[in-house]
Parts: sequence; structure tokens; C-alpha cells
Amino acid sequence: MVLLPEDFYYDPDGKMVLSEKFLLKRGYCCGNGCRHCPYKNKTLSELEAVAHPKGLQKRITERIAELRVSTWLIFCIFAECTKMLT
Repeated sequence: MVLLPEDFYYDPDGKMVLSEKFLLKRGYCCGNGCRHCPYKNKTLSELEAVAHPKGLQKRITERIAELRVSTWLIFCIFAECTKMLT
């Protein structure tokens, strides 16, 4: 999706802020707490109705949890290998 000049502006801190018009055009809530989110006053069931069709936010959260476990396992294996070498 191409951003048009009316789709965003920069706030005084230099951060890009997406317009409500753009967020409506995008068609789903990303869950990032956008300043002009047209979905933020909706109930959970209403948000689920406009959520990304593939449940992107849920998949991202699950993947982060998997990566944390994987990182911990790698750390433990590394620690055990280090003990064996010393």
C-alpha cells in the first residue's frame, strides 16, 4: 500500500503518525496503539471482526514466545558446553 501525503504527518518529535483515513483504508487494527486508530473504542468482538484476516498480531506474539524459549535453550546448552570445556 502506497502512502499518500494525506495518509500521515510527522509530530513535533519527528515520529510518523498515520491518519485515521489511512488506518480505515488499511482495514484492520494492528494492535500497536496508533494515535488515530479508528478501532480503539471498539469491544473485543468488534476488533476481532476487523482484525487482520490471518491473525497476524496473534502469530507474531506466539512467534516471539517461541524465540524466547529457543534463545533460553541455546543459552543453557552453551553454558553446559562451557562447563565441559573448563
